Amino acid sequence: MGIRAVVLSFVLAMLPGVAFSAEPAACVGKLGASGSSQVQIESGGALRTFLLRVPPQYKSSEPTPLVFNFHGYTMTAELQETYTGMTETALAAGFILAYPQGIGNSWNAGQTCCGEALLKNVDDVGFARDMVASISEQYCIDPSRVFSTGFSNGGYLSNRLACEASDVFAAVAPASGVIDISICTPPRPVPVMQSQGTVDPLVPYQRSKNTNDYWVEYNKCTGTPSTVYQRGNATCTVYDNCAQGASVEWCEVERMGHAWPIGQTRYGSLDDSDAFWEFFTRHPMGQ
Repeated sequence: MGIRAVVLSFVLAMLPGVAFSAEPAACVGKLGASGSSQVQIESGGALRTFLLRVPPQYKSSEPTPLVFNFHGYTMTAELQETYTGMTETALAAGFILAYPQGIGNSWNAGQTCCGEALLKNVDDVGFARDMVASISEQYCIDPSRVFSTGFSNGGYLSNRLACEASDVFAAVAPASGVIDISICTPPRPVPVMQSQGTVDPLVPYQRSKNTNDYWVEYNKCTGTPSTVYQRGNATCTVYDNCAQGASVEWCEVERMGHAWPIGQTRYGSLDDSDAFWEFFTRHPMGQ
């Protein structure tokens, strides 16, 4: 895929009932450069790695959004980059993008998922926090615009970050991911957008829908959802009358299995990378 023709906007609309802080102060002394790199940090007593993609238009004095994209179980950071194509969205829109690598190609997302990370009780929430801190030391990151997405096991972890790290992550957008912890009570409403295939054999449609319903209730959304996107076999609906401006958006793709939809493919007419980023632009952290 080539770089997308339409450059996505950073314009952030003021949402009813939410008071946002003033424009973040310009950064000083940030030495990180644009381009691609693999970064290694210490977290939880272990050396952890992530891929970092910094667009050429990045300026060290201008606060910049940061997005994390977590891979699925048995996948890698490199495969997640290829699979989702989100780097092209970052290059077009100008946000910094990180692809973390899980221990044993897995993330500890809670009670049932997944693999080595779950068995060893790896603190992947702590790893996410440490990555934000490490990147912020080198790059001019806007703390009100730090977001998480991910596929499958990575979608599970994004939900866990919404539950347990909402002080850092402004909004999350899981693909084929559910809440996998017994208690999820963040101190504020968290904007959430989910995508799900209706015939997913690994993450059942109804379980994912139940997670969406949880966020609708927890964020005190009222009224009925409105359809905001419908093309081919993809439909997105949103509750936009929620506490503190936190909307909850649900996208489903008919006849799609366990997948991250990518534009005009056999998986439908929805591109998660672009759709998730557009959702993030509307949901900076409220104060």
